[in-house]
Amino acid sequence: MEALIPVINKLQDVFNTIGADAIQLPQIVVLGTQ
Repeated sequence: MEALIPVINKLQDVFNTIGADAIQLPQIVVLGTQ
């Protein structure tokens, strides 16, 4: 799980650059995988 932290941080940086609307997609993916 610790290995995912840098990946998640990088994804958050990308989404912050693209815009808040892009955050909705990974939330759906995370909910779908649980």
